[in-house]
Amino acid sequence: MEYKEFDIIEVSQKLGLKFVKPGPGNEIIYRCPFCGDSQKNPNKGHLYINKRANQFKCQRCGQTGNTVSLWAQYKRIDNKQAYEELRNNVSAGPRHVPTQSPKTKPKEADIRDRNRTYTALLKILKLRPDHKEDILRRGLKEIQIHQNLYKTIPQNAQFRWKVTRFLKEKGFQLEGVPGFFTRKGKYGVFWDFVSPPGYLIPARDNKGWIQAMQVKLDDGKYIWFSSHGMPNGTSSHAPAHFTGGEGKIWITEGPLVCVVPRQPES
Repeated sequence: MEYKEFDIIEVSQKLGLKFVKPGPGNEIIYRCPFCGDSQKNPNKGHLYINKRANQFKCQRCGQTGNTVSLWAQYKRIDNKQAYEELRNNVSAGPRHVPTQSPKTKPKEADIRDRNRTYTALLKILKLRPDHKEDILRRGLKEIQIHQNLYKTIPQNAQFRWKVTRFLKEKGFQLEGVPGFFTRKGKYGVFWDFVSPPGYLIPARDNKGWIQAMQVKLDDGKYIWFSSHGMPNGTSSHAPAHFTGGEGKIWITEGPLVCVVPRQPES
């Protein structure tokens, strides 16, 4: 059996590692998932990932390895099982590397464009049965799942390309919308969106518009649907989610709640 190489940047994205900034040479700096890095400064990272050598090393805890061992150590499985999981989860294709200069403020789409694009995207995507069951276990009903537009993030790169091409052709804005970014392919630059394995949870503002989205990862963690640091990517900024209604204010741990959000205002 031919041994397959995996892109460590794509693997880092699928694990939901938090990008911090470009590092020296071929290195990209992330928050270390093994030691947790500095608790006082969440924007400081010590995990250096070399995109050319497909190697990583944390300058704080000393954890080191390659693409397969990164997956294995994060998932707490052996390298053989990690390799098999990577074969099923990471597709071959052009690499995408965070290259956004920290000194350059990326363009951000306004709330109306974000809401239009996210709504159109979510109406195209499907919800996997196991993700639906996970939401049902939390107490939500079928009608709430349908109205709240919870959807599974597609792992097929070609399907994502078809989706972004359709959105562009229909006039939806992708530039400045968190989660979307550009790749360089054989035939030029094209749009894609981040694809960690999990499902999308819309985060709405007080008018009912989708301002950002959170991802419930398959391993139980939560991250934001953000393309910060990627080519033409944008940060989601982790906004508060409003469900609408009147009376007492209830503070929850995240946007995955039982209350059906109000319909967006015109």
